[in-house]
Amino acid sequence: ISNLSCFQNVIEPKNPSIEYKDGSYVVIDGVIGNKVDSDLLYTSVVNAITKGETKINLESLNCYITPKYKADSQEVLNAVDELNKYSKESITYTIGSNQETLSCDTIKSWLKVDDDFNVTFNTNDVYGFVNSLASKYNTVGKARNFSSSSGGTVQVSGGVYGWKVNVDGEVESLISAIKNGTQTKELTFSQKGATLGDNDIGNSYVEIDLGRQHLWLYVDGALIMDTNIISGNVSKNYTTPAGVYSLYYKQKDQILRGEDYATPVSFWMPFNGGIGLHDAPWRSKFGGTIYQTSGSHGCVNLPPASVSALYDMLYKGIPVICTP
Repeated sequence: ISNLSCFQNVIEPKNPSIEYKDGSYVVIDGVIGNKVDSDLLYTSVVNAITKGETKINLESLNCYITPKYKADSQEVLNAVDELNKYSKESITYTIGSNQETLSCDTIKSWLKVDDDFNVTFNTNDVYGFVNSLASKYNTVGKARNFSSSSGGTVQVSGGVYGWKVNVDGEVESLISAIKNGTQTKELTFSQKGATLGDNDIGNSYVEIDLGRQHLWLYVDGALIMDTNIISGNVSKNYTTPAGVYSLYYKQKDQILRGEDYATPVSFWMPFNGGIGLHDAPWRSKFGGTIYQTSGSHGCVNLPPASVSALYDMLYKGIPVICTP
């Protein structure tokens, strides 16, 4: 059987393909071919011999291996429709006062078609695009130029405050937007600051000058109050870290615990892990150089006369800027 002429000059069957031509996706015909299924032919010949038959028809016995899909297969037509739909529109992001455009050519470069004519996206490329936006618009931990109350501009870096793109969520959202024909969208953030832009802190914040041991509270740009403080003990490596943070929450009548202390306070306002603002009624003086040798375990100690008013005006999420 293997020496029969049908096994000579074999043309392999081939599924149709999809190509981008003259501004749209089109179907390119496949190849029917003439490849014979040798196992099926063997079985058919054996059956013919046992029945005394002298002729068999390979086509009627379906002995030819044919392409799984034809040019008019619904799967192929659906794939073409999807490709043309996804690649026709661009998407414009509005990010604060900026706009970022995802072109239709870029979207087209992400599209793939598998062997069963399912249209998919090259997720590595989509992640690359979203990561480029994250690199541009994330502000968490980035250095900021901050106009200090003491005069002049200081650079503050570190901390956990600011904008952070939810990369996984945005990739999913973007692919969905492309499929739905959405032309405008916003970035998906897992964390937000007050405003998007050069000044993401906004005009309401707590400023703590660690060098001058002083605190200021601004609300809508207006100075509401200020007071001397005592921060972390430098000599014992409890220095309060500089950076930009936000208030986690606020609570009254708490007991602050550490390895060697359990201190009751009337007002507790954490903003950096276990570091927060609180009253320190055991102190009679604040400010100056006290913090260098007799400071706290890292928290910001406040005079009892000031802390109640500060507590009432603070809210969850307000930025807390600790300058060196």
